[in-house]
Amino acid sequence: MSSLVALGIIALTFVLLLLLARRLPLGGKRPLTGHHILKQQIARSIESGRPIQVNLGRASLIAQHAATSIAALHILDSLVRSSSHNAPPNTNVGDATLLPAAATSLRRSSRSGLPHFLASEATPLAYASGMLNEASHTHPTALVTVGHHGTELALINYAGQQQEIAHLIGSDSPEGLAIAMTTTTQPFMGEDLLAVSAYLDEQPAQIASLYLQDIARWLLAVILLLSALYRLIT
Repeated sequence: MSSLVALGIIALTFVLLLLLARRLPLGGKRPLTGHHILKQQIARSIESGRPIQVNLGRASLIAQHAATSIAALHILDSLVRSSSHNAPPNTNVGDATLLPAAATSLRRSSRSGLPHFLASEATPLAYASGMLNEASHTHPTALVTVGHHGTELALINYAGQQQEIAHLIGSDSPEGLAIAMTTTTQPFMGEDLLAVSAYLDEQPAQIASLYLQDIARWLLAVILLLSALYRLIT
């Protein structure tokens, strides 16, 4: 019974936030510097007519890191909607299950292309080498490397340094995040990677969901703190 009451409160809170989402200040969300940089790169792509290169990682949609790949696909959706129809994102995937989903996203553009499948056996070095080759031939305005990436990020980042372009990184791998922290100013870490598409699209339901997550996080923290104090006192 108590669990049903809790679910009801959560559902009611979400509905209220959804109704108020158009009036909620966007600046009230948690700061996410990387999303501002990404919007700047989208504007540069539209002005120059050159694509953004999006690398979606090597994680299967039916394996352990599926959530990270789904988040990466949502980011691709947002980039396709925001980018110029004459320069849709140049997309690379390292797993076969990502191909149809990425292709569906790219079809929304008037000049839809197909995602490039790199490294049929998901070999990290081969995957990174394929992205280096793509970047050297397409001359993108920026690299957006999101999804499951590990130590191969060091090689991918080399392409951005060679061409002196921005490189935005989001990964769930500790090795990948360690490299991202030393090579980019604001990597997408943890839940930030899951929230990027909401920051880009700014849809009422997405904004309400972010506010609800923040509220739930603070409530959980308060409950844990009060519980610890109660045990300490008694």
